[in-house]
Order: sequence, then C-alpha cells, then structure tokens
Amino acid sequence: TCTIPAATRSPEEARDWGNRLTSLMIELATTVEDPAERLRAIATRAHAARRSREERGVHLQGELMEAWPLFWLLNAWLPSVVGRLTGKAAFSLIAANVPGPRVPLYTDGARVTEVISMGPLVRDLGLNFTGWSYCDHFTISIVACHEHMPDLWDLMDDTVAAFDELVDLLPPSGA
Repeated sequence: TCTIPAATRSPEEARDWGNRLTSLMIELATTVEDPAERLRAIATRAHAARRSREERGVHLQGELMEAWPLFWLLNAWLPSVVGRLTGKAAFSLIAANVPGPRVPLYTDGARVTEVISMGPLVRDLGLNFTGWSYCDHFTISIVACHEHMPDLWDLMDDTVAAFDELVDLLPPSGA
C-alpha cells in the first residue's frame, strides 16, 4: 500500500501560503505482470481513492484534525502502533508528484537549469518516491532508509526498467 499526498487547494487559494494536502492510500498492483494492465489498475485505484476523498470532502481530514486533537493523534500515530503490533506497516511508501514551474526560473540573472527535489522519510516509512517537473523535464528521486531498503540501486534499476516497459508500449513517434 502506498500513501500519496494530494492537493486540496481550491482555485481561490491558489496564491495562499502553505500546503493544502490530504493523503490517499492505494494498492500499487505490484503483482500484476503486464505493464499496461498494472498502470491501468494503479490509475483506477488512484481515481477511486480521489473520488472517495472528494465525496467525503477534501478538507474533512484537516478540519477534524484542527477541531478534535484526538483525531490528529489517531491519524498521526495509529498506523505506527498498528504496525508494531501486527508486524505489518499500514503503508509501505510515499509517492508524490509535484508539478513545478512550466517556465524557466532565474536567480541573479542566471537561468535555473534543473530542479531536483526529494521527499521526506516520515514516521516508520523508509521509502519515498517524489517526481518533480520543471519546464519540459521530469525528475524522480528515490530516498530510502537503509534498514527498509538495503539496496536502493536495485530498486532504482527496477524502476527504470518498469518505465522502459511502458515506453516500449507507446506507438512510434509520428505514427
């Protein structure tokens, strides 16, 4: 299971300071062999999780956490306690997609050529995938705790291979 930070910012809040987030939890379909079917399964699950969150109200979790401190405690620490008692994490990784600027940025007159970001490791989670776009580029960083992921290079190689499988399914350019 994966937790995905999801924006809840309304158009009226577009220029407000700070994050407006909630979390979606989905299964990643890692047992689905076919790459196209796996991607469809993940997309279906992500859309269903988003719809479910929207039906309950995208701000409900944040409002409950502000109004009822016990909810904050349950939301923040219950997954950790359950994990310790059952020996199984409530979710195993964080995966985030951060839309960055679509136009070049400059600092002191110099053009920023790349934006590379990395997400945090939080609570008992030892793995984070964060994708960040900048102009026409997209970078994925993978951060892991050595205890959770002893050989991060193997995971990175497997991630590239999985993307290559998907790229191979695309029609030839110009077709």
